[in-house]
Amino acid sequence: MNVKSIREDKENFNKTTYKYSIPLQVKRRISAIDSGLEFFLEKVYTIPKICDLYVSYDEFIQVMSDTIAERMYNYHFSDLDDMSEEWEEIYHGILEYVDIVWGDRLEEYFENGCNKGEVIKEEKINNFIISKFDRVFDKLNLKIENHRNTIYGK
Repeated sequence: MNVKSIREDKENFNKTTYKYSIPLQVKRRISAIDSGLEFFLEKVYTIPKICDLYVSYDEFIQVMSDTIAERMYNYHFSDLDDMSEEWEEIYHGILEYVDIVWGDRLEEYFENGCNKGEVIKEEKINNFIISKFDRVFDKLNLKIENHRNTIYGK
């Protein structure tokens, strides 16, 4: 990830008005959100995996947002009741931060990686079909050859 663009996005993030007011608790932990997302992209949600698991970018961003919110809860907000209004406010703040600051990057990551992955997937499917056809054809040829041998006495 480009540190300069993340820094610029953070500056723009602080100047923007949001659907939900971003709680101070989230603003204090932005670096934890960023490092968590970077970790997930590098180690967990790698390109071949996400292309097989998620059909669309919307599904992928929802999973990423929920995953980082869960991580933030477990590491930073576990003292809060997960059904409380305070946690709900923090949760929406995290989702909004991920959408605003990381949304374009995550979309690009998904689209670029999975569109290339579609070509690879298609090639694998074609190769699988061809190999199946070749095996069936080989068996058929063997049966024909055996039949000829029995008829002509070879």
